[in-house]
Amino acid sequence: MGYHGIDVSEYQGVIDWASIQKEFTFAMLRAGYGVTEKQIDKKFELNIDAAFRNGFNIGCYWFLYALTVEDAIKNAEAFLKVLEPHRKKITFPVVLDVEGDTVRYMKMQGVEPSKYLISEMIKAFCDRMEKAGFYVMVYSDNSFINTYFKNEILEKYDLWFAYWVNVFNPSYCTRHCGMWQHTNNGNVEGIEGRVDLDYTEKDYFKIISELEKKKEEVIVPVSSVLIESGTVTETFM
Repeated sequence: MGYHGIDVSEYQGVIDWASIQKEFTFAMLRAGYGVTEKQIDKKFELNIDAAFRNGFNIGCYWFLYALTVEDAIKNAEAFLKVLEPHRKKITFPVVLDVEGDTVRYMKMQGVEPSKYLISEMIKAFCDRMEKAGFYVMVYSDNSFINTYFKNEILEKYDLWFAYWVNVFNPSYCTRHCGMWQHTNNGNVEGIEGRVDLDYTEKDYFKIISELEKKKEEVIVPVSSVLIESGTVTETFM
């Protein structure tokens, strides 16, 4: 048995969470992007509170804009600051979203993307999130994975795989993954316009709950440093 979900951001506008069909049991919410918490998704606070009130399992994602490994860690710190007030509401993985616009940003800033650099940035980001006590995934698509992921990334972290077939059939998914985004053209009651639909066969609520019980390591607290510079303009939407 699998679980169906949606992923949303400010681009879905104001969502009527109470009207969403009961078949959707989890929601992946965009928290923001880049190296500063100022770039929080404009609807994140509204979405996480409403999704929680309506009984959804909640995961969150952050889009990577970085030029260096140090920048990737700043992305993670910004993500953590946005998540911290809502930690108890998060019952699904937190995710690093890394795809084409990450590369476009690097090239625009004169940095040549490489498999080594991007893989190191992914590891640095995910390591910081894990040290803060979160279960981490990585989101990307097939072309980006083949070009920029070292094998160890897929070995170390669950994959949230963007592969749009627009017909739900798990056998159509071409990669082993923790979560599959099977369309960007879904229709869901309570959401105006199209929305991404997702599917997982993993009971992440149970997995994360069991891990929480076993935790013994000291969680590295969220940095108190406010990052003012490094804002970017999105180009992928």
